[in-house]
Amino acid sequence: MERVLHYKYALVKDHSTPHVKEVPGFTYAYMTDKLKQTDTSYRDLFEPVYHFPNIRNFAEFSRKNQIKLIHAHYGQLGIKLLRYVEGTGVPLVVSFRGKDITSYPRKKENRRKLTELFNQAELLLPVCSYFADRLIHLGCPKEKIRVLYGGVDLRKFAFQHRSEPPAGNPIRLLTIGRFTEKKGFTYLLQAFAKIHSQHPSTELRMIGRRGEVSDEVKRLVNHLGLKRKVKIKEYLDHDKIAEELQKAHIFCLPSITAANGDMEGIPNVLKEAMAAGLPVVSTKHAGIPELIEHGKEGFLADERDVNGLTAMLEKLIVQPKQWKQLAVRGREKVEKNFNLQKQLALQAQFYEEARSSFLSRSRS
Repeated sequence: MERVLHYKYALVKDHSTPHVKEVPGFTYAYMTDKLKQTDTSYRDLFEPVYHFPNIRNFAEFSRKNQIKLIHAHYGQLGIKLLRYVEGTGVPLVVSFRGKDITSYPRKKENRRKLTELFNQAELLLPVCSYFADRLIHLGCPKEKIRVLYGGVDLRKFAFQHRSEPPAGNPIRLLTIGRFTEKKGFTYLLQAFAKIHSQHPSTELRMIGRRGEVSDEVKRLVNHLGLKRKVKIKEYLDHDKIAEELQKAHIFCLPSITAANGDMEGIPNVLKEAMAAGLPVVSTKHAGIPELIEHGKEGFLADERDVNGLTAMLEKLIVQPKQWKQLAVRGREKVEKNFNLQKQLALQAQFYEEARSSFLSRSRS
């Protein structure tokens, strides 16, 4: 099997891990800028792992390790590699996942760098069609763009119908995501305060790694008098997400465009919630409407619209009989368009395409 060198910011296990380790027909090597001696568990998960700052001669390294294609998993990482890959004789493929195509291009100098990347990279892989359109707007040749959705391993997310809990038991709302501005958690809390005032049995659980709005979220919980009804857990291993989804009745992720322009693609946790049979509420943000058609697989509010978000949650809470139909359609959508095995097969196809076109150009 041909070896692909995957370049990521840090050594982590996350939603994209299968897109490194499980691409059919290809093996991998993992390269990162940040590598700590304490990363022993992830070193065991990924093998081999290379520390990019320690590589002195990148062309020699690529030949020695039989690298046939290089995949940078963010736009800025692709830009960083441009001066190194030219002498390797292998194609460069670059994913675009969020701020690399939303906030990063705001500066004129960064747009110049992106233009250079568009010229030299063999293929660009945005994680949603919304980002593909942004690439085209920035001048990327359309023929170099292939949308590659993040896939969900449906074997790990068993479908389970939700029904209204017995009288006296809480309706549990769940949100998962790093505590960053673009997740919209402060708007969710404001909406939940309105919901809870009308439906005292509701509870909200918020799970995610610490981010720049963590302290703001905690202050808002106290300010709104929700400390007994909102539970915050600031870390959860990805393997435990399925367990948390099974405990919930409704999932909500009200993504927004951050002040610096940073945006989501299509949050994988929304796909996972739908795969697990949860009715979902989100926002008309970036690629999310590619996953959720309003009223069909879930409900969408406008960004930052607390009243709209409240109305969507209210609709689910007072009409639990519609949970099943939304959930079935949601699972079907994930199975059809976001199935991990289908996306991995597509990724392998894109790799073959990149290698073929690169070799053709090299011979001409």
